[in-house]
Amino acid sequence: MAKAADEAVAKFKELGLESYGRETISSLGRCEYCDRDLVFDRLGYACREHDHLLPKTHYPECDIAANIVSACSICNGLKRDYDVLDPDGILKDTNKEEYDALREKAEEHLNKDRAGLIEKVRGHINWERKEKDGEWKIVKGIMREYLLVVSAEVK
Repeated sequence: MAKAADEAVAKFKELGLESYGRETISSLGRCEYCDRDLVFDRLGYACREHDHLLPKTHYPECDIAANIVSACSICNGLKRDYDVLDPDGILKDTNKEEYDALREKAEEHLNKDRAGLIEKVRGHINWERKEKDGEWKIVKGIMREYLLVVSAEVK
């Protein structure tokens, strides 16, 4: 299986498609957060992005392959710069020494429990989706009322 993955990555590189790296192969072409097809579905392909599991804004030194995941633009947008190692920002805001120690071990966390970190990000994204869903229902109701008024005025 490793040989087939190496060959696929090499083919991508030959064609100038370097952005299709090992993360695309390891995720089987799916969003690591919501499981959307990012290769065989045209819309999924159009919204395919790479995400830094540990955001570059918090972990600029953690520029390693294990930190890159395949994601759809929706999940990547909902995740933004969510810090899975310090989800509430408590360490960053209150204990700089402990936060710096956490940042120094970021690569170790990725190598030790990458799947667990991805699962925690999924939980965060699902929470964000529920928040957006409530907002969407309100916006949809307002727009429905507005369009009814506008269409009545046109007649």
